Amino acid sequence: MTGIDKLLPATGRMLIGGELEESSGGGWIGSINPATEAFIGKVPRGTGADVDRAVQAARAAQPGWAGVSVAQPRA
Repeated sequence: MTGIDKLLPATGRMLIGGELEESSGGGWIGSINPATEAFIGKVPRGTGADVDRAVQAARAAQPGWAGVSVAQPRA
């Protein structure tokens, strides 16, 4: 068993506005390892509402990020 196998199955979340979120519709998409056909986890099935929330969060964050230099270390 490899190190990654100990973490499976993985359950992902969407990062929206700095928060890890599940789909507002409650749906999930399964992920299969193509080499072994083993189930490796699931990710949220995002909805249009989730996209809208992500776009709003990105627009709100953009002014702050615009002033950050590429060379500036992040906190």
